[in-house]
Amino acid sequence: MVTMLDCIKRSEKVDNDILDHAKEYTEALKSAISDCKGIEEIFLIASGSSYNASVSAASFIEAVSGKQTFTFLPNVFARKDVLNAEGLYIFVSQS
Repeated sequence: MVTMLDCIKRSEKVDNDILDHAKEYTEALKSAISDCKGIEEIFLIASGSSYNASVSAASFIEAVSGKQTFTFLPNVFARKDVLNAEGLYIFVSQS
């Protein structure tokens, strides 16, 4: 049986690998974001763990793109009456 402590101990190796290769792992995203010159704002729409990942990624995306980045839950986004025609809308899903 695998315990929570076993999972925590295993995650150290994965975490260190992510940190050791952070520049390599983020280069494609940085390139794609910097190519979006006509974009005024970035909107991340997601729920559950995808929402949590989006919240975590928003400050990184802002730092790389220089664009204000917002996160929305789908039910909140669906109630928006005004959308930015020059905004980039990214719908995040695990599937």
